[in-house]
Amino acid sequence: MATKSATEPRTPENLRALDALAKIVLLMDAALYLIANDSERAVQAELLGVIYDIANTFTEEKP
Repeated sequence: MATKSATEPRTPENLRALDALAKIVLLMDAALYLIANDSERAVQAELLGVIYDIANTFTEEKP
């Protein structure tokens, strides 16, 4: 039997959250491979910052 969330239509907010999560996965994968040298480690740190910002966008409480 399907759960309620699986049968409800997707709202634009839900779709934006799913899109952000997909981007987080891609950025995490990219960040994991950037460790060969100091330059790549700097890019890795930058990507992790972007990931953090995206995650916070969807986890902050809205007024």
